[in-house]
Amino acid sequence: GLFGLNFAKLHRLPLVHTFHTMINEPSYLKYFFKKDKLVEFGSKMVINYIKPFIKSSDVITAPTKYVKDFIVKTFPKTEVIQISNGIDIEIFKTYDSFEVLNKRYPKYNRKSFIFVGRVGYEKSVDIIIKAFQQAVQKDKELQLFIVGSGPKIKDFTDLVAKLDIHSNIHFLGKMDQAMLIKSGLLQHARAFITASKTETQCMTVMEAIIAEIPIIIPDVDGINELFDDNGRLFEADNIEELSQHILDIDQDDSLYKAFCQKSVNFKDKFDGRLVAGTFEKLYQEQIEKKRLKRRKV
Repeated sequence: GLFGLNFAKLHRLPLVHTFHTMINEPSYLKYFFKKDKLVEFGSKMVINYIKPFIKSSDVITAPTKYVKDFIVKTFPKTEVIQISNGIDIEIFKTYDSFEVLNKRYPKYNRKSFIFVGRVGYEKSVDIIIKAFQQAVQKDKELQLFIVGSGPKIKDFTDLVAKLDIHSNIHFLGKMDQAMLIKSGLLQHARAFITASKTETQCMTVMEAIIAEIPIIIPDVDGINELFDDNGRLFEADNIEELSQHILDIDQDDSLYKAFCQKSVNFKDKFDGRLVAGTFEKLYQEQIEKKRLKRRKV
């Protein structure tokens, strides 16, 4: 970041800053500041650290309204343009059949749900596990596949053992994007679940939408901007509500199909080609502004 900032200044080039991670969030800072009392101090310290980057940029881009509003409020008089993240939609069209997937993961069935992401407390994976445990009490065939690794994976595997649902929840570990997409784990899932409250614009939820499956996400700023009646929203940390949404999508085929169709209609918003075009237009505009400024000088 410092290199880019200095290079732009040295060569009098426009500097476009993409702001995609809320590193001032308490759930992230707890990894660095072990005591809660230091987290507030840490948040202020992070804001002061990134301030020079913000002030030195010609324009800031933010993936969601939530992030844009945060930047404008924290750094007044900053020019911020909202541009969504983008994904290559085409690569999601080729994937293994359900039969091949089931052979690789015998527990994978038509009632399988999926979470993809960092396995840490900031992603609230424990909330998903507890909600799934409640849902399993009413439907023993339900399966949950957790894709990803993280610092709290042992805590969560211990929780699964404690709740005695190890035959219904499976930790697949870290998997690169190409392997995940090719496997069909996403495309054949009944729905994608996350309980994370710390997202700017969750890429894994976007991938689930592009995979044309329902999403079950918390109703919190940032991530709820990915909702367009293509699944269910639940109150953050509400285990009972999340559990009921899992059962609703599990048991109602017409509801499941309606949510899938909504994702089909919504996915083009995240087409990487369109997003790239938007960024290219922004870069050209900033280059022209810099040229005009030079002429005036």
